[in-house]
Amino acid sequence: MTGGKWLVLAAAIAALVLNDGDFGNLDTARRLAVAHSWWTNTPEVDAANAAGFGVYDAQGKLRAWYGFGQSAALLPIDLVCSTVVAATATRYPLDDAARTKFRVLLASLILASFTSAAAVAAALAALSALGFSPREALAGTLTLLFGTTFFHYMQNSQENNLLLALFLTSLWCALRWLDCRRDGWAVAAALASGASLVTRLPCLLDAAVVAALILLTARRASLRFFKVAGPAYLAFIAADRWYQWERFGSVWTTYMGLQNLQRHPPGAPAAFPFGYPFWHGFWGAIVSPQKSIFLYDPLLAASLALLIWQWRSIPLLIKRYATLLAMAVLVYASFYATYVTFAGDAAWGDRFTATTVELIAMLSGPLAVRYWRQFPFAAKAALVAIACLSFLEQILSTALPVAAEILQGASSAIAQRAANIALLLRGDTRNPTWGAIPPPWRTWNYLPFHLRENYAALMPAAFVVWTLLLASAAAAVTRAIRSVGSRSPRQAPPAG
Repeated sequence: MTGGKWLVLAAAIAALVLNDGDFGNLDTARRLAVAHSWWTNTPEVDAANAAGFGVYDAQGKLRAWYGFGQSAALLPIDLVCSTVVAATATRYPLDDAARTKFRVLLASLILASFTSAAAVAAALAALSALGFSPREALAGTLTLLFGTTFFHYMQNSQENNLLLALFLTSLWCALRWLDCRRDGWAVAAALASGASLVTRLPCLLDAAVVAALILLTARRASLRFFKVAGPAYLAFIAADRWYQWERFGSVWTTYMGLQNLQRHPPGAPAAFPFGYPFWHGFWGAIVSPQKSIFLYDPLLAASLALLIWQWRSIPLLIKRYATLLAMAVLVYASFYATYVTFAGDAAWGDRFTATTVELIAMLSGPLAVRYWRQFPFAAKAALVAIACLSFLEQILSTALPVAAEILQGASSAIAQRAANIALLLRGDTRNPTWGAIPPPWRTWNYLPFHLRENYAALMPAAFVVWTLLLASAAAAVTRAIRSVGSRSPRQAPPAG
């Protein structure tokens, strides 16, 4: 196996290690319910969620207020998991609640493992297509995997890592088109961008980043790319609008607008869930202790410093790519600044800017490897220190449920997480700090530890398997680092 394949395997295994027994958040569980409803008679929104979730269609049926992208990704997974659960239940009798928990567990394991592996594979391919050598591309992918909030979303299965995989796939396909000008790559790039659109509508911006990179690099030849890619991308826009029409009878509305009409809280702004103070949300995403992109992704600052420091020697394609990503971060921060929870609330850092922030932070790895010999000792020490700090933060992000510090009302989730872990290590569970945290959360946020409360008999075997998986992930990373070659970086595609 090549170094890249070992790293993809490591990502798939690491996602299993980090799993907490479900999706880690309510949104993805609700999207699984939508996928399940497509082929069964179950409702999209069950009675347990109906009080505060969903939008009513013209027939008075409660529908989920998400796009269909992640549910579509979950559909084949749900079919497989439901089949496995049904086969298991014939031998080991399970009640409906246990069957559902088992199905959700299997789905969360498969989804997290698949999306993590896909994103890592796409990152390796995209970095190579940008002109980085195998060693540099491996460094960048390791940076993404263990040094950014990507690590958090391996456990908290929000749509972020799926969107990241789709963006990197679209980027890679677009760059391959720049190399060979074959129409199939343009179509593939549009399909990946379109899939992200139906997952989260503002991902129009992700497609714009790829399109702008093509336009700036290929110039007049880019017209051919857009002619070929355009129809494929428009097909996803049509699919998104059809889904809105099928549910709510209109192609011009959005579920956010209907949410405002049907679930407008007393005293909320007229544009709910938007309409909150802009600068509070914008600067909250940039510099606030609760959600700052620099605090939760410290390697972002390292990437920006390296880009500025080596700007003259960095290839033009990489400079364009980094500039477009930086602009995208600001646009995303501005777009969500007036949202009721500007940073996505139950997430490690700012969930809405996370993908683009991770993509910039990822560049610190290959840039550091490429220019390492030119750095003075102080710069090398600073880079190592930031890398270690970032890795430690990402470990902290998975150690406890992400909503723990929100329930505690912490002004800084990072500081409060460190304090909570100290309490857990000391076994000081009577401390008043734990009062706001539900008892099932007062343990390490990994599956074997959560089994202690309801399935104690399974915990020893689960812990053995978990330990073996942890060792396997570490071994796969080691093999990846040892097996990668050091070849000259490929040349960036010519402009024009």
